[in-house]
Amino acid sequence: MSDLTITLGTRNGDGRDHLRYIHGDKVFPDTLFIESADARDKSIKNALRHFELGTDRLTDLSNQLIELATKYAQTPSSKTRSAGPIEVYQSIPVDVFPAKIQKYITTVSNAIGCDPCFIVMWLLPALAGCIGNTRRITIKTSWAECSTIWALIIAPSGQHKSPTMKHVLWPLYEWQNRAFQEHEANMVTHREELAEYESAYKGHKKRDGIKPPPPPPPIAERYFANDATIEAMSSLLEQRWRGLPLFAEEACSWFRSFGQYKNGGGGDVGHWLSMHDAGVISNDRKTGLKRTTYIRRANVSIGAGTQPETLRQDAAGNIDNGLLPRFLVAMPPKQKVVWNDNEVPANINSILQSVYLRLLGLQPASNLLDQCPVDMPMDPAAKSLFTHFVNRHGEEQYNLNGALSAVWSKYKAYAARLSLVISLTEWACGDQFAAPDVIDAPSMQSAIRLVEWFKSEARRVYGMLQSNEEDQERQRLADLIAKHGGPISARELVKLSRRYADSETAEEALDDLVRSGFGEWQNSPPTDKGGRPTRRFALLTPCGETPEKHGGK
Repeated sequence: MSDLTITLGTRNGDGRDHLRYIHGDKVFPDTLFIESADARDKSIKNALRHFELGTDRLTDLSNQLIELATKYAQTPSSKTRSAGPIEVYQSIPVDVFPAKIQKYITTVSNAIGCDPCFIVMWLLPALAGCIGNTRRITIKTSWAECSTIWALIIAPSGQHKSPTMKHVLWPLYEWQNRAFQEHEANMVTHREELAEYESAYKGHKKRDGIKPPPPPPPIAERYFANDATIEAMSSLLEQRWRGLPLFAEEACSWFRSFGQYKNGGGGDVGHWLSMHDAGVISNDRKTGLKRTTYIRRANVSIGAGTQPETLRQDAAGNIDNGLLPRFLVAMPPKQKVVWNDNEVPANINSILQSVYLRLLGLQPASNLLDQCPVDMPMDPAAKSLFTHFVNRHGEEQYNLNGALSAVWSKYKAYAARLSLVISLTEWACGDQFAAPDVIDAPSMQSAIRLVEWFKSEARRVYGMLQSNEEDQERQRLADLIAKHGGPISARELVKLSRRYADSETAEEALDDLVRSGFGEWQNSPPTDKGGRPTRRFALLTPCGETPEKHGGK
């Protein structure tokens, strides 16, 4: 193929070395040199299968590119490039949620044995999906935000992505199962009605008068979706004005479907970008009775999971096309799986059921032509908080570039969206009949705290995407020390982790963290009982902020 172009270089968006494959106006997924050798080789071979190459040519070109990639990955520009210190993981501020939700998050995470953020990352899109198009927050005349939330939990296999998803979504699963059973019973009745209709109008001709349309088929109630194709989502959204949350335990197949040239079209990225803002979707089909699908407010919240190495492969094109920056991301440190006897009491287990039911009971406003969201303005105190946040956030974004700048541009709106979700969830946890009609200051303050936490996580995640193996090892050690709490000596590190055989090895690792900017050595004088001075490593405060800004003494 004479018009096949393969470029080698560094991506402007995130500074990572890559091979890019281009044929005409088709751009295929990159091969990132920062990956393992096996991953690079597999990526190259998979990419070349997109092109019509003979067997000999395919083998020869694959071998050449693998050799080139191996050499290039070993050069200082890629192999030894350090992404610098990645922020140390901080626990998610669970206290931003209503008391009942806090109790649910802590109880379930303790029972499962996972970080609380696993629960939160499935819970936020579930709550937002129940609200859907019934409410939106109005910031000013020309700016309103829907409830839509996209959340991505990043963790290795075996770290409880599946159990937490099932626990958070179990009420929706139960209602969906019941809805499908009812739909099957309704379909039996429909088939009988259809048979009667066909019998009554068998042989009908125009001269016999107007033939009425057949009885319409029943429509199943839907509480969530897990088929991520645009065709499937369009069909479901057409029947559900509120919108619909989408959950994907492993998001890799969804991410990898974008940027690929499908049937002469450019993929479905544009439709998904519209869904993030509950925007318009219009689909035209070449066949079928209904050729055009038009959805005025395509509201789809997304909860998804993936693994760190998988995200490395999927991130390349999905940063540039704008999809990944629209996700709130979290990547808690890997935890050892340990048995516990903790249970979730029935009264805790039922909390989400009642909250989801109240949110699903919210009704939209209506006018003569259509249903429309109920607008919820901010009260003066909430608006003041949001104004200060936007100005501070804008200053941060001005000093960023590449992927993080794109992330910051989307996270500004999340402060408004999260305040909407938190405000309505607070109402759903109580017994007040009327839903709130304004966003108050406590809801906005909680939302801003949550966004600040997600910004810290975004720095960690996008830092991971740019990091090499040495950076990742430093990050694991920093997270271990953060979990330990407070400064740590080399001897204490040996006791804490089997990775370090002796104090000398542990001290070398801590020295490396100091050189990389993760922390500093602190010297403690001998105690009153005597002894030698002690040297301990202390992590630096995240984001360059003082402890007071994090609520410290």
